[in-house]
Amino acid sequence: MRDNQEYRLAKFKKEFNDHMKLDFTAFYYIITELEVLMDSRAKNMMMVSYDANNETGEGHWYPIFYDMDSAMGVNNTGKLVFRYDVQDNTFGIFNATADYPRDPSTGMIDHRYSGEYSVLWANFRLSYASGVNSVVANMYRTLRSGNLNLDFLLNTYNNKLANAWCETLINQDEWYKFIRPKDEPNWMYNSKGEHVLTNPDLQDNPMY
Repeated sequence: MRDNQEYRLAKFKKEFNDHMKLDFTAFYYIITELEVLMDSRAKNMMMVSYDANNETGEGHWYPIFYDMDSAMGVNNTGKLVFRYDVQDNTFGIFNATADYPRDPSTGMIDHRYSGEYSVLWANFRLSYASGVNSVVANMYRTLRSGNLNLDFLLNTYNNKLANAWCETLINQDEWYKFIRPKDEPNWMYNSKGEHVLTNPDLQDNPMY
């Protein structure tokens, strides 16, 4: 039996629906790229199942969000560091390709992002997200022609969500977790400004 990249990729695609749900996973893939959720395909992703065997783990598994503190170009300190036009194979962002990005100065795999060894997302991208007629591309166009448009997203973020926050509790939580332990108060960038979307161009940047 051959054991190479082509064989493993073909095996992954043949058996994918035995272990995961394609539509759900494709939607998760789209949201993580659209919102630049660079940690949500690695350490901030959890897997859940509703039909898995308790003994063997066999069943269908779904990726879900654990922590979305790195989103929309903002890293987990609250600083806006990524442009709106980044994609999943942009240097320094989460990895979803099999040809791992490398540091141009050393030629070594870049370890600054958390998903560089994700076999799941590497194979998923190659199997279902490559090309304008891929599963992910077709789903993305369908979503963008519906509610996943700029007006809907901005209204959801800036009105339905931001206006529902209790800013006193949010500020107390951030002070307790992040500001108090630090001698430098400017470390917490996201304690500045209003709770509105500061990178709206990201929501209107097409994947395909």
